[in-house]
Amino acid sequence: MTIRTFFLIVVTFWLSVATLEAQDFNFNPDKPRVKINKGSRYTRTNLVSLQLVAFDAIKMQVSNYEDFRDAFWIPYQGKVYGFKLLAEEGDRTVYARFRGKDGSISEVVQSSIHLDRTPPPNPKIEIIAENKMLNDTSRLVNLKLSIDEEETYMMVSNSPHFFRKRWQVTRKEIEKWELDGKLDGEKTVYAKFRDRSGNVTQIVRDKVTVDTQGPVRVNLIINGGNEFTTHPERKVQLTLMAIDVHEMLISNQKDFTAAEWQPFKNKVDWQLTEGDGEKNVYAKFRDKAKNESGVVSDNIYLDTTPPENISLTINDGAGSTSHPDGIVQLTLNADGATFMMISNDPNFRQTRWQPYEELVSDWKLFPVSNGTRTVYVKFKDDADNVSEVIKAEIVILN
Repeated sequence: MTIRTFFLIVVTFWLSVATLEAQDFNFNPDKPRVKINKGSRYTRTNLVSLQLVAFDAIKMQVSNYEDFRDAFWIPYQGKVYGFKLLAEEGDRTVYARFRGKDGSISEVVQSSIHLDRTPPPNPKIEIIAENKMLNDTSRLVNLKLSIDEEETYMMVSNSPHFFRKRWQVTRKEIEKWELDGKLDGEKTVYAKFRDRSGNVTQIVRDKVTVDTQGPVRVNLIINGGNEFTTHPERKVQLTLMAIDVHEMLISNQKDFTAAEWQPFKNKVDWQLTEGDGEKNVYAKFRDKAKNESGVVSDNIYLDTTPPENISLTINDGAGSTSHPDGIVQLTLNADGATFMMISNDPNFRQTRWQPYEELVSDWKLFPVSNGTRTVYVKFKDDADNVSEVIKAEIVILN
């Protein structure tokens, strides 16, 4: 072996060792770290939670500025709730560094999140139909949607309540959308949009008139067209309409099992089948010569159950908080809820219903003084079923 070959082998070996050491350093579990909102990429509020890791640290500085101009050395803690980002929308960065027992100061670590409070601009929906008229008995139309922002989500519905609809990636067109209802008349399609931060636009809509001139004018409406009923005995009122009618047949079954013909009435008290869920009622009519109409139906959602599996946790179950402004994070759960009411007052005085959320990161306790504080919450679904009131406690230590 020549001296040159030996030298190349030695250099290659030490380069390999250095590379492995560098790789080991990059994956060093003792390296300090900071996360915002558990690693979320977006936020709608500048009050966020921080998760910090620094082994053997006794002090730390946390700041919106890389030079820590506004930060003081404070005792090390793994979680910080209600940290206030700079108010301007855009990418926000939090910087942190740590001091060990020996007085040494760690490298500066950072984490970023995008602050966005503004819903996407210029939401639009258009039903493609000449002169806004449709004579197609299938009631299928094409929809055109637009929003002045990239990477958004949309929700489209025939109801302004968007019941049972889910967010989907925004598309410019939807083909063969089925309009609501069974009769001719004016139909409305609703849409709303959401950005990556969760900001939702106002509801936009467009209308079209359907006119197909059916052979008979027959109709069935449950409870005046309401979407829900909470009646404990499942009772509803049917409104029936028909021209030149003598008798009618009504049933909860599509095949009219066990139904009997009866004299026509415009209003009928009716009982739905057992169990919560979507209910259908069917009717057909005949004249004195026993000529029968087509079958008409309507549906309504029976909901007698308030939101279930309800829970409330303050600061992930922490027993106390030392936040100077009394800011805490609430974690909530309520299956089936669409609204919630939160208060520091068991009587919920001067409190209003608000959309249900699983996380409230900036709830303020009152009064902000040492002692035990209680937070109360109750939930409501789309049918106005209200849950029981639950509460959780935490101690303020300042």
